[in-house]
Formats: sequence, C-alpha cells, structure tokens
Amino acid sequence: GQVGWVVPTGGNIPANAPVGGQVSGAPMYFCRMKMQTGQIQPGKLWGGNCYAPFGPNEIKSATYEVMVVN
Repeated sequence: GQVGWVVPTGGNIPANAPVGGQVSGAPMYFCRMKMQTGQIQPGKLWGGNCYAPFGPNEIKSATYEVMVVN
C-alpha cells in the first residue's frame, strides 16, 4: 500500500497505522514532527507523544503526524 501521514483526531491512532515495535508491552508507531529548526523529523510514537532524535537526545512533542498505510 501507499504510505501517508495524518494528524490524529483526539489523540486516537488510526486503524491503518502500522505498529513499529513495543515499549513496555505497549505498541509503538511511526510519527514525524516539526523541530524547532523547522525540519520535519521522523520519530517513534508511544504514550501519546512523538519522540524524535536530536543530537544525543530525544525531543518530545504532543503535536505530530502518524504514518498510515492505505
């Protein structure tokens, strides 16, 4: 299928979002977010936040898009 990105409605993960792994037994999804630099950075979604790498650290954001497969 084709890959796309959507903003989740009410924090709900779309049914067609592929699971990318698990964190503490909970599903983890693919996300992307806009960094302070203006760049779009891919990351991992779990616990209602997107976590993207930034140097040796991770940046956490509650504003993100989720990967979906149509």
